[in-house]
Amino acid sequence: MIYQHFLSKLEGNWISQKTDYFTNTKKIKHSQSYIELKKVENILKISKNNQNILCNYVFYNKNNQTQGYCIFLKDSKSHYGNIKKITNNQIDHYTFNFYTNNCIKIECVKNDLIYQEYIYFINDRFKIIISLLKDYHKYLAISFISEIKILDQK
Repeated sequence: MIYQHFLSKLEGNWISQKTDYFTNTKKIKHSQSYIELKKVENILKISKNNQNILCNYVFYNKNNQTQGYCIFLKDSKSHYGNIKKITNNQIDHYTFNFYTNNCIKIECVKNDLIYQEYIYFINDRFKIIISLLKDYHKYLAISFISEIKILDQK
């Protein structure tokens, strides 16, 4: 199944380099972080309206020491799925759609803001993420992220 294969590639330790461009101020911000994504079982035991849990991840950002959970849910009859991201007792809701076996679109709409994220796997150890934040048709910020999976040194 395309969903399981794509989501299984997310697991691992990643070095992430991010460039944010803010259109209002024309400022650019660069950052680097180390992120660990680990698949876990039974974070959330729900099956709502025929939605099946595809997988659960715990994520840990080693730079700012934040931890959270991502739960991927998908109705077997729909092309779209849902993500619940839990951090600091806050739950954010996203929708996702797979375009190909190497590309997923994630979206969140809150009030007048639309957040869109496109994740492209170049191969199993390299992915590119493009994020857009807009107020309907006006772009507020654009991010470009490259992530390289760190292989275990054994």
